[in-house]
Amino acid sequence: TGYGGDAVHVNSPYSVMQSMGLLSLICVLVLTIFCANAMLRDVEHGMTELIFSRPIGKTRYLASRFLGVLLAGMTVMTIGAAVLMLAPLGLQVEPDRLGPARILSYVWPLLTLVLPNLIVASSLLVAVATLSRSTIATYVGGIALYALYWVTALLVSWPLMAGGAPPTAEELARAAMLDPFGLSAFFEQSRYWLPAERDVRTVELSGRYLWNRLVWLGVAGVVLALVRARFQFHVSGAPTGARARRWRWLSTAANDVTPVPVQAYRPLTPSPGGPNAFWCALQAATRLELRQLLRGWTFVTLLALWAFVAGMEAFGQLGSEYGTRVLATSGLLADALQVPLLLFGSITIVYFAAEVAWRERIVGFDPLADATPASNAVFYLAKLAALSAIPLVLGLVGIVAALGVQVLNGGMPVQPLVYLSLLWFTGVPLVLLSVGVLAVQAISSNRWLGMLGGVVLVVVSRQGAMIGLEHPMLQFTTAPSVSHSDLDGFGPAAMSFAAFMLYWSAFALLLACVSWGVWRRGLDAGARARIAAMPRVWGRAGTRVAIAAIALFVAIGGALFWQTNVVHAWESADANTAWRTDYERTYRWLAGTPQPRIVAVRIAVDMHPAKRRADVRGTLTLENRHSQPLDTLWVVLGRDAERVRMSVSDARLVRHDARFGVHVFALERPMAPAAQLELQYALTLDRAGVRAAGFEYDVAANGTYITSSDAMPSLGYRGRYELSDSVERHERDLGIATAQYAPLSAADSLATEARRAGQDPAWITLDATLSTSADQTALAPGRLVRAWTQNGRRYVRYVVDRPITPRFAVTSGRYAVRKVQHGAVRVEMWFHPEHDHNIDRMLVTATRSLDVLGARFGAYPHATLRMVEVPLWWRFGAFAAPGMLFFTEDRGMLADARAGDVNLVTRRVAHEVSHQWWGHTVDPLNVVGSLTIVESLAKYSEQLVVASMRGEGAVPPMLAFDHNRYLQGRTGERDMEPTLLATTDQSYMYYGKGAIAMHAIHDLLGDSAMTRALATLLATDGGPRGAATTPGLHALLRAAARSDADRRVVDEWFTARVVYDLGAETATTTPMGERHRLTASFRVDKRTLRGRTEEALSADGALIDIAVSAEESQGHRVLYVGEHAVVRGRIELSLTLPVRPGSVEIDPSVRRIDRDRSDNRRRVVDQ
Repeated sequence: TGYGGDAVHVNSPYSVMQSMGLLSLICVLVLTIFCANAMLRDVEHGMTELIFSRPIGKTRYLASRFLGVLLAGMTVMTIGAAVLMLAPLGLQVEPDRLGPARILSYVWPLLTLVLPNLIVASSLLVAVATLSRSTIATYVGGIALYALYWVTALLVSWPLMAGGAPPTAEELARAAMLDPFGLSAFFEQSRYWLPAERDVRTVELSGRYLWNRLVWLGVAGVVLALVRARFQFHVSGAPTGARARRWRWLSTAANDVTPVPVQAYRPLTPSPGGPNAFWCALQAATRLELRQLLRGWTFVTLLALWAFVAGMEAFGQLGSEYGTRVLATSGLLADALQVPLLLFGSITIVYFAAEVAWRERIVGFDPLADATPASNAVFYLAKLAALSAIPLVLGLVGIVAALGVQVLNGGMPVQPLVYLSLLWFTGVPLVLLSVGVLAVQAISSNRWLGMLGGVVLVVVSRQGAMIGLEHPMLQFTTAPSVSHSDLDGFGPAAMSFAAFMLYWSAFALLLACVSWGVWRRGLDAGARARIAAMPRVWGRAGTRVAIAAIALFVAIGGALFWQTNVVHAWESADANTAWRTDYERTYRWLAGTPQPRIVAVRIAVDMHPAKRRADVRGTLTLENRHSQPLDTLWVVLGRDAERVRMSVSDARLVRHDARFGVHVFALERPMAPAAQLELQYALTLDRAGVRAAGFEYDVAANGTYITSSDAMPSLGYRGRYELSDSVERHERDLGIATAQYAPLSAADSLATEARRAGQDPAWITLDATLSTSADQTALAPGRLVRAWTQNGRRYVRYVVDRPITPRFAVTSGRYAVRKVQHGAVRVEMWFHPEHDHNIDRMLVTATRSLDVLGARFGAYPHATLRMVEVPLWWRFGAFAAPGMLFFTEDRGMLADARAGDVNLVTRRVAHEVSHQWWGHTVDPLNVVGSLTIVESLAKYSEQLVVASMRGEGAVPPMLAFDHNRYLQGRTGERDMEPTLLATTDQSYMYYGKGAIAMHAIHDLLGDSAMTRALATLLATDGGPRGAATTPGLHALLRAAARSDADRRVVDEWFTARVVYDLGAETATTTPMGERHRLTASFRVDKRTLRGRTEEALSADGALIDIAVSAEESQGHRVLYVGEHAVVRGRIELSLTLPVRPGSVEIDPSVRRIDRDRSDNRRRVVDQ
């Protein structure tokens, strides 16, 4: 019930369909066990001759086994469906997320999705098991079926894995037909369903969904027919063909051999054991186990499959936003393999552990093996060595595959040590998992229970938080995840990972002792008896090892607990929720309480990159911009600030709430309106040490990025500490959250008054003195006043004289720099020396943006535009501060300049430069709709820059991504979809719909009118006292419209929720001598969203572009573009053209929100 999104009922047909489809993928792993048992138990138990002697025939034999496997799988999935149906009734679910219970919502997915999936999977697994008669081969088949599904999803552009690129009609069709589990066909039908539709609509068994089901059932039928044809319903007798000829040759050769006299048997007395004998036996047993496990064709097949999967995952990692690609780096590709290797390796270990642990008993060799004079340790360690070799071999194969992808794609230099880190960060946890899984098999009474126990161990290791084991010290083999950055290496988590691996290695040593002690020898004894006999099996030496393992585990565990729970206190989700709840209950009354504003910042930041520590000292000038005197200051610092010192002139500290970081100062004399005072503080940001979670990446070994919110205190109430989830708030009786964006109807006039008074927020001046290590450069906004070296450290001082918005950051890194003087502005690019591929393009785009936007909206307001690269830890693609832009290394700096399509670097630089006008010149009121001004106008400015550099034809492909973003985003809207006037945190609105709206309004009003309207907004609401709102922007654009019809279009974009359904239905051409007559028909439907449901509207009278392009042989050049009015929901086009048209398209410039653009283009056919 977790699928479907928060906006959809947990028991809706859509949620159930998605849940059942993905559960059927997981069921493949269970089917593999069922199939191995059903198809191979006769062979393993020596019952083949008896079964084959019965008069049942191979058809009945195969059908009964196949149906048994299928029935077992359907039983599991039916139970799963029942749990999905009953769980919402027994668990606490929000009333608005629980819809009517419909049996059909569960039966329909079982019949149309799950049952065909199980038939396909069962047929393939039965084929492998029957034809190979090998348990290991069956396991490999199960792994292959599961892994190849995800590879197929990547190959056919599965909608959920599209990487942000809107799928074309051809991609959707290919995915829908080639997906063996039918999910792509399901998503093709439902990808743009609104929440209200997903609550009630059931996927139709028609179109590509029906064809997908029929095609793959046909594949299953063919596979079963081949199995029946190839299966031999008898025990292999005399060889035939080539085998017979080889047999005759061997017999002849044997007859020619001179017989050797047979000596009488003499019993051998085993020599006394010793270290040498133990090691000799261990080496022989290990070689045997490794040969048995690694040299068979099944394992080679598994490696080939993994190499293919790893290669696809590595190649997929090179895909980026907006359909672009990034340069291949060793770090990105190694990181891409961590999760797939953990998943693939865990499944392989669980399956192969059963074979390794029980091999002698499966083939009936156990009496002889158990009679050998070798200790349990020999057998156990040999099997553990073989099982542990699996993740190491998989890791090496994955490295080779990723290395091949990097070499073939070119780009950055290969870093061998980064690739080898995969064996440490993923291989070692898998080796430790091998110890645990083998221990489960050693204790279990049979291998099937052992496999189930292994699955449970893997699930607990990866998802222990689901059952309350939230701390990593309680989840076997779990440790903080580690990624690689070219700037910052392996980051702050690498040391913690090593500490956890040491801890789990001690526990694995203890498990190894237990496994050794309970290893099964001779006649089967119960687990209890074998556990009781462990001290005798261990002997004195083994007991000492076990005691040492316990002591080591306790010692390391105690030290790790101290580091992760005392020194760097770990916090559970419940504890964090309680902290937020208590903060709100304690201080919410402060919301709206008048406090002075920070108007000037003088800050000194001493950065110590090698220690991941920064010492901050600051002096803040506070000013009372309210009309009444103030007598109390409420100062709040972040929770992670250490060694805090704080003082206020003419004030005394009356309270310090250490839990919430609140300092309360009582002023000696009330602070009069317009009066100022100084607050001095010092703090330390220490990011080093061993932690369980909660890593902070701002202070880095290379690429430090410290924001003002972390380096400075704030005054008053911190609303961002509040719980945002409405369910949690309701459970804790917290009421309605303090709105981050005030509603326009209630607060716009008050907010305007406060802004005009310079209260919220106050802009600041900045004086920043930074120091860093001798090999790095420190950067801040503003003018560089001084740079010097002292005591082996580099110092710089930056000053911003004119007020700026109170959001800035400081950085430090081993940077290269490229600078250009562009008129009155100096443009700087600070970057990792090896990441120089896009620097020229970034500088060109930045300077072009200054020209294009400066000509329209006024000169750039600073003397310097400083662009800086930061590590990939930060999840933003880029961030704009006043006069300073920050770009993460993987989402722009490493964009592949060789790729075509949408130019990510150009878009991103243009967008961030645009924020110097939209966000840092026009700083809108903190009310609903503010992000429409900040982000939608930046998207529009981005379009202007791209059009000036690449031509107008480059804009529609960009808008296609924004269009898809909007349509996908609105399907997850839990509340009513807002309008552009009232957007809050809905990125799909201000990035998606807002981009298209501004583009369409620009084309409607004309370039000059649009520019005048936005220039007016900058003139009236720019600067620290500006009070821009979306109603004001709407009014300016509306006033620029030339007719009532145009004003209605502007109103529709800002105040309505309208979606069109456009489609090209027919397009034919008729030769007329040297000319061609084109006739085309287009569908135009229009709907509006009222509440959660859509209603039909008339589109008649709307003017929509139609484009006609030439054939491919003529380069698809445009033959005609024109606006046509909608009449009775249709547009009929009739044209005479000088050349044969190749295709027609409705709305080619993306000026409408179209529910499905995949049918907007149609090829022209001859009449």
